[in-house]
Amino acid sequence: MNEEQLEIKMARIVDQMESLITDIILISLKKINMENQLLQELQEIRLEDREEEFYNFGKTESGHPGEET
Repeated sequence: MNEEQLEIKMARIVDQMESLITDIILISLKKINMENQLLQELQEIRLEDREEEFYNFGKTESGHPGEET
């Protein structure tokens, strides 16, 4: 293998590595975004539950959980 062929192979390897690293970064960012969306949805659900508990506090009679007075 002469020097020119070696340079061509090295250039191909570098291009493939660049593509691989770009794909890894893109996939990582997509995963981070998806996890962020899931955490945001979970936070909204927890906030709704807390608000519901706050507004329903004291509306139940003892011995009858969940029934309004």
